[in-house]
Amino acid sequence: MKHTTNKDYIFKTKPGYALICIGIIGLIFFGSITRYLLNEILPIHDHQKPKDVPVLIIACVFLLFTIMSLWLLLNIKIFTLTDGDLIISRPLLCFNKSIPLIQIMSIRQSDDPINMSRGFSTTTIYLGKKATIQLSNGKKLKFSSIEIGGYKVLIKEINQALGRLKRNH
Repeated sequence: MKHTTNKDYIFKTKPGYALICIGIIGLIFFGSITRYLLNEILPIHDHQKPKDVPVLIIACVFLLFTIMSLWLLLNIKIFTLTDGDLIISRPLLCFNKSIPLIQIMSIRQSDDPINMSRGFSTTTIYLGKKATIQLSNGKKLKFSSIEIGGYKVLIKEINQALGRLKRNH
């Protein structure tokens, strides 16, 4: 795979800084609580106290939130648009996926609200956008404005690149 330099790409998004902050804070907060709780009951002795079981259950719940925060950090995406490809990279996983622009059939956008429910009422906290890219092989690629910085510019640049590609063919 060809590595892109600053001169090779049309547009490159930034990662969603809100997700990075939530992931790091969650990892530190939930990880430290999990470590504290597990240090209280580990090593498990043969004469396990009845209070250790609820503490272990609570520690497992906090461990679940720790893993979710780590997953959030590992799935950070950066989109790079070149003349012929849309490259999706996950820098922390050292993963790159290149999609030729020729394979993009359509791009649809829809609202992506983040709601908070309190009792019987629902309040929208954040109203973002979600894009669905339909590929020629039938697969769909979905991403939202909260995942990446520069979402609007990326969509505009992809549409312009697709327009140039259609005019040239």
